Amino acid sequence: MTAWQHAQERGWHRSFHLPWDAWSHTWDAAFGGVYLAPYAFMFLAELVGMVMGLLLLAFLVRRRNWPEATMALRLSALGTSC
Repeated sequence: MTAWQHAQERGWHRSFHLPWDAWSHTWDAAFGGVYLAPYAFMFLAELVGMVMGLLLLAFLVRRRNWPEATMALRLSALGTSC
């Protein structure tokens, strides 16, 4: 049941964090000048994906498309790891 989380930790050195901590870390990685441009772009893509996912989730919940709104589970995985 936790194999995905263990793979994240071992393979990519990503672990669980609170959403605002994950956002802050990803923001710093994208705009802090620590990484070269291709890597910084990957972190920027994560930020854009998170914002787009939240907007889509709000749209789906507003329309009461509950089965489609389960995409929030995948979104929570992105939003709580860094």
